[in-house]
Amino acid sequence: MFIISDKRLHKPMYLLICNLAVVDIMYTSSCSPTMTGVLLAGVNTISYVECLIQMCVFHLGTVMESFVLAFMALDRFIAIIYPFHYHSYLTNTRVVVLTFILWFVASCFVCYMPATVVPLPHCSSRLKYSFCDFPALIRTTCVNPEKYFNEVAIYLHQVWCGINS
Repeated sequence: MFIISDKRLHKPMYLLICNLAVVDIMYTSSCSPTMTGVLLAGVNTISYVECLIQMCVFHLGTVMESFVLAFMALDRFIAIIYPFHYHSYLTNTRVVVLTFILWFVASCFVCYMPATVVPLPHCSSRLKYSFCDFPALIRTTCVNPEKYFNEVAIYLHQVWCGINS
């Protein structure tokens, strides 16, 4: 909020820090409603739609955090290598445009998971998991997942998500 209200902080690095703060708030609060329900109300199930939303928000936060940290590293790289041209290379407009592009690309990366799970038939509308991830949703389907998914691909997906978090 301070970065938005103070004009002196309208610089590329501060915009990236603001974006990282938004990503971290989204990333950490993606599981909070479910954890609150489990810890305070004793609800040990989650609906299918809530599970999909939680999974997408969590993975979007994971991917965006990696993108933002890489963009911040690029910002520092340009500031060190080209100190006199830094302000002409990275303007506020370019940082905002690149940030929106990163949000779009991260959303596209995250969209493939629900697109592969939603068409499959599910045995129940409630899941017995407090944290939703891709293998948990695959295990709730009424069909043999071997036909639709390769176990190696699911494992590699988990490794990829583990590296990003």
